[in-house]
Amino acid sequence: MNTKATNLGDVLASSPLESGLLKKIQSWMADWDVPAEAIQEIETHAKNGAWSNLTDAFFQDLSFGTGGLRGIVGSGTNRMNTTLVKRVAQGLANFVSAEFPKDKRKVVIAYDSRLYSKAFAESCAEVLAAAEVPTFLFNQVETTPGLSFAVREIGCCIGLCFTASHNPPEYAGLKVYAPDGAQVVPPLDAKILSAVNAVSKQSEVKSVPLAQAKASGMIRNVPDAVQDSYYNAVSKLQIFKGQQRTLKVAYTPLHGTGAAPAMRVMKEWGFKDFSIVPEQELPDGHFPTVKKPNPEEPAALKMLFEFAGSQGADVGFASDPDSDRLALISHESPEILEIFKDQSTKDYVLLNGNQTGALLLSFLLPEWRKCQRLTKHSSVIKTIVTSELHTLICKENDVLIWNTLTGFKWIAAKVREWETTGSPNKFVFGTEESFGYMPGDYVRDKDGIAALAMAAEMADSFKKGHMTPCQVLLKLFERH
Repeated sequence: MNTKATNLGDVLASSPLESGLLKKIQSWMADWDVPAEAIQEIETHAKNGAWSNLTDAFFQDLSFGTGGLRGIVGSGTNRMNTTLVKRVAQGLANFVSAEFPKDKRKVVIAYDSRLYSKAFAESCAEVLAAAEVPTFLFNQVETTPGLSFAVREIGCCIGLCFTASHNPPEYAGLKVYAPDGAQVVPPLDAKILSAVNAVSKQSEVKSVPLAQAKASGMIRNVPDAVQDSYYNAVSKLQIFKGQQRTLKVAYTPLHGTGAAPAMRVMKEWGFKDFSIVPEQELPDGHFPTVKKPNPEEPAALKMLFEFAGSQGADVGFASDPDSDRLALISHESPEILEIFKDQSTKDYVLLNGNQTGALLLSFLLPEWRKCQRLTKHSSVIKTIVTSELHTLICKENDVLIWNTLTGFKWIAAKVREWETTGSPNKFVFGTEESFGYMPGDYVRDKDGIAALAMAAEMADSFKKGHMTPCQVLLKLFERH
């Protein structure tokens, strides 16, 4: 430990902290490669007598759970920081080396717009490179569905996405994906957790500088062809390809990863009247215009409501920072606004996840039937917390529907089960009430970018029939 850290140890020793916690803080600084700025943060807390901050930062270890990591960025064992990320990366490297033959050891890493996501992604790649695990690193912010797609497209054994989804700006996180592009589930998650927990000291963590790893070819950029293949897969979801679009669409990525992919898919799907909230277009981990970039919450969509109104938009959409969730707002008449008054802001209704999912199913299933995309084994999967209206819509359209536990990893697990057991069931759509939609098996997680294009095509079709999303929804309620 350097002299500054030693002096800090003296300050801590005279603090009112419980002895076990004090020992943990001192051990963390002494036993792990802790950056100087991390020690400075601890010193500032100590000098200011902010003992509650130090207690919260060290009273437990931030758990590498079954889906990955998520926590507040800062110094301590209960915080997201480079020290923890490198330890986790070493555990992942050990897991990959033990579980997969050398020719199958490939990892792909993505990161979103959060302040530390890129730095964490690069630190993780450096550790994997030192373990001679070839790593593909996106060279710019990327969506979670883009990462999920890349896992299978490249043929990786693990995918990693550094994101804290829709949490407040002070959070960072990591999602871990299996070889099929789905978030890990048992028994794989337990094996990874065990490998991470087995890394108990700094001497076990090895890394190679990023530039050196890139020069050796151990770290490579994700090829542009991978992303092109993703957009091609999304394009195949179109029903009315080549039709003129009359819909006026407003959109916000809430300072996340969504702007560039949203512009691309909307252009490819023929939506010319598509505009983005300018103040929220660029990736920005400070999320300066919102307290929390969660499209499920009306407060986060304040600028979208205003912008949509100024543009005369028929509908508006919002995605979260990693672009896996999608919100839909619809311009409605005063009569409809009164019916949905608890969901209305200005002239727009914010549909909840159950409502948007039901609309998508009620639109897609009959259209897919017309173009012979459905068979007697076509299957929709929803989670147990999602509305049973989906079940009624599926039965009405002679489509099978299945329930899983909460979370898209369980929807993806059901798809994998069918594939590995030779089941005749064919997945066509997955949905959950938390604004998540998985519109095909090309990704194995919710996809806010594809859902945006599909929901826009749906709303465009409604408009041509002189209907709005809420009008169609009310007819669904009446019918069921």
